[in-house]
Amino acid sequence: MQPGKGGPHIVFVDHVLQDSQGSVDIDKDGIPDISHGALVAMVYMRRKPSSRVTLLHSEAPASSMAMGDSVRIGCEARIRSFEKVADAVRQGQKVDGVNFSIATANTTLADLAEVTGLPLSPRNAHRYRDAIRERLFHLADQVKAGVPLNDKAHRFGCYAQVIQSMEALGRLGIPVHVAAGNEGPEHVNLYSLAKNAVTVGATNAKGEKTTYTADSSHNPFVTEFAQGDFNVRPIQRNGKVVGYDVTGSGKVDIPAHMVSGKGQFIHPALKYFVGQRAKDVHASPQELAQVKRLEGRQALSANPSLAHKVVPVETYGQLKGYSPERIQKMKSQGGYITLDGQWTFRSRWFSGRLYYSPDGTRQDGAINAIRGSSFATPVAMR
Repeated sequence: MQPGKGGPHIVFVDHVLQDSQGSVDIDKDGIPDISHGALVAMVYMRRKPSSRVTLLHSEAPASSMAMGDSVRIGCEARIRSFEKVADAVRQGQKVDGVNFSIATANTTLADLAEVTGLPLSPRNAHRYRDAIRERLFHLADQVKAGVPLNDKAHRFGCYAQVIQSMEALGRLGIPVHVAAGNEGPEHVNLYSLAKNAVTVGATNAKGEKTTYTADSSHNPFVTEFAQGDFNVRPIQRNGKVVGYDVTGSGKVDIPAHMVSGKGQFIHPALKYFVGQRAKDVHASPQELAQVKRLEGRQALSANPSLAHKVVPVETYGQLKGYSPERIQKMKSQGGYITLDGQWTFRSRWFSGRLYYSPDGTRQDGAINAIRGSSFATPVAMR
């Protein structure tokens, strides 16, 4: 970390190495283009151009290592990152906040209740916050001492050590903005439990909560919401794509030469569906019956023409057995969805023609989207 002058200095603790692990595919050609942490920092810098940022890598190396080892090594890397920030602050460097766009995976209040032995529910969990931390910190002590634990308890003990390193920053007056997580409304990011954590869920550009975000209606540790869905749009000059706008700035955020498709790639789904009239590509009752009978992907394999059909989101949700709440959230992404569930399109009211705008606006021309509470987190930072 380097001291400096100027605007706010924010440290991003994330995956910042440029390789395939944790990287983001900008043009949706299946090839990663930019590291997750670099893109998260970019979202912040476009909103705070006078800011200074430091990127600290915090991920376990990509390999076939066992899950337990991956969690342990990842947690150790995050702890080192937080300790590095704390050391810099003690040495007099100015740090105004930390962005931590990483979530603990596959965690719910039920899991937390199981590990801590506390009767947790969405209504009472916030009252148990200190008790939860105390019991998790006890697991952290056991992990440090090498006490044998089951996989879940060991994992939570590793996460608790990260929470302790976050709180050490809190005692130095440094807030940590944490991504709420992208595994659905009931997901709980254990890092939210840190006393200095500000936990941010994701909305689209219209302020509607996304289908994937952890939600304060189920998880009381989510404290704020901000835009986490952004359309990726190509920027053209003289008929040539020179780069991509990924933050809604209307300017080139990522030059075309940094993207694998070099501005030439357009996903086949967009080429086919955009501009089509919804009624012309609507799945028939017979085709829907086939999808229901053969369970989606099997139906697409048996009848490839189904890949060129859409249905209303309500129909798709009912076919999949989704809750009314989930279907309503899905509608915020568009009114029509492909039968594989991969692409959601909007329809122009005056022509019925499809267009792609996943961030919730009526603006046309997107080729992809970046989505996640990871991208909402820097938006929420003051």
